[in-house]
Amino acid sequence: MHVNEIDIDIGFSFFCPMTGEVISSPEAFGPSPATAFILSPEVDEFDFLSPELEHVWQEVKAAHGEALPWELLGEFCKKLEGHDNLVLFSLTSSGIACGPVSSTIHICIDFAYLASEHDEDGEEDECEDEDECEPCEVDGGAVASDALSDALLPRHLPLAALEPLLAGYRYVAQNVSDEPGCDATDMLVGYRDLASGEGFMAFEFEGSDEEESCGTPLERLQSGERLAIQLHDGYLADGVELIDGKDYSPTSKEIRASEKLEESTLPGDPRLLPEDTGFYAIGVGLDGYRLAVEPIAISCGMNGESLVRAAEFPLSLRRRVAAYLARLA
Repeated sequence: MHVNEIDIDIGFSFFCPMTGEVISSPEAFGPSPATAFILSPEVDEFDFLSPELEHVWQEVKAAHGEALPWELLGEFCKKLEGHDNLVLFSLTSSGIACGPVSSTIHICIDFAYLASEHDEDGEEDECEDEDECEPCEVDGGAVASDALSDALLPRHLPLAALEPLLAGYRYVAQNVSDEPGCDATDMLVGYRDLASGEGFMAFEFEGSDEEESCGTPLERLQSGERLAIQLHDGYLADGVELIDGKDYSPTSKEIRASEKLEESTLPGDPRLLPEDTGFYAIGVGLDGYRLAVEPIAISCGMNGESLVRAAEFPLSLRRRVAAYLARLA
């Protein structure tokens, strides 16, 4: 077992490095499929303990009587020293009450989780596209962490990538437009920053009702806007066509994880699959002579307004989008 001791603030959110699911945050608390155990301070039982480790805990408990789990954590971890796939994150938040106080929550993750690629119900997920899906094994070892796949999405693209990006956007946008002859570029959502949570179309000036074009996409970028390049043409869980021109749907595991998350978190969580009025997108801004890229989501309201927020793509979608962007780079 490997141990990481980390100081955090009270509002810190811990996401599972294997699945991307939130485990501990001010709004949500619960295990991911890759969680081995969760232990809060001074509790009578583990918040969560995987069935695979239950017998190990029972051995420790039997040897030390009625002691509580947080009192026996050191002994429990000694029993797990041979499990090199387990990584323990001890997250300590500190503050001032009547004096300095601190609290530590222990979250243990099984980094071998991706090696099996099995569903919660024991069925094995099939790759969406075996030709483009990255192998689950590298040199005989499992991919260490879903967090590694974040590096697949580039942070910058050459400026020349703007035209093919816009061509792909027009393709998927036209598939959802019910107005014949409509120029999809005129409906390109722009935004200034993610904190504002607002978007606006090409014909809208900020603070003005005047409806006229703000210019070409490049001129909009040069004015400081960021543009939201829509990635698919419908509700993900129903199956869609992506900006790369090929069909796509999330894995059954990703759909179930999103449904489970929806039951326990506030609406608007960046990892929920977009509803039929929302889309995953690539946010594009101008950084010198390059395009700055960020993963975002768009929610479309009844009155034509658009809300833009940060997003975490499902792993299968991230792989497809990363391969598409790599071709543009």
